[in-house]
Amino acid sequence: MTENEVHQQMECSGREDQAPAAAITLLQARYALPIVQALLGAPLRFNALHQHTAAASATTLRARLLALQKQGVVTHHGDHYALTSLGQGLQAVFSALCTFHQQHPDHDATLLLTALQRRYAMRIMRELMTGALGFNELHRRVDAASPTTLKRRLTDLERIGLIDRTAHSVMPPRTTYAHSSVGMDFSPVVGHVVQWSRMFQTAATDATPDTSAEPENGSGCQSQELNCPDGNPRPTTPN
Repeated sequence: MTENEVHQQMECSGREDQAPAAAITLLQARYALPIVQALLGAPLRFNALHQHTAAASATTLRARLLALQKQGVVTHHGDHYALTSLGQGLQAVFSALCTFHQQHPDHDATLLLTALQRRYAMRIMRELMTGALGFNELHRRVDAASPTTLKRRLTDLERIGLIDRTAHSVMPPRTTYAHSSVGMDFSPVVGHVVQWSRMFQTAATDATPDTSAEPENGSGCQSQELNCPDGNPRPTTPN
């Protein structure tokens, strides 16, 4: 997915970015990513799936599988669990996540993805795809509720390494924000999530998932293990 295609995906994601936020909420739930990744290969019995995901307990794994079934991502027939067509649609997301991991092994893609669930974060990243912007111009484009809210979100994105802030020695003083190299490489992940979120939103017409629950660690960020082709899985320790 090119940067222009990513921009188009994000541009069409909705004013409040509700569909991507709901999709990210689903994906960042504990063990959700390892479950989906394990089932991308082939349907699995419960014990094999438990071994693949290294879930803390069988009860925890069953609860997550039930949630994914209700959300239309996983199906259960006989002794096997398998992905639905909606679940299979996550293949591109995992490919992009693993590519990003190979480019930036010190950055946890699942935590970056979860950070983009916060209000205005997706729109900030979208607007900065056109180039560096000053605070006032970014505030107009993002249409944030207040400068304080925008400043807080920019600080969050800078702290996790997705954007860079540059103070220019001019009069009057000027500060601009732009994608960092990490942010640019992470854009394909965001684009694929936005694309998949449309499928998720359509599938949720008959059964709307509960996206209001707090993540298990209560922080809003849940690191999850991703077994990429390079053989270096991500750590599972919450941030």
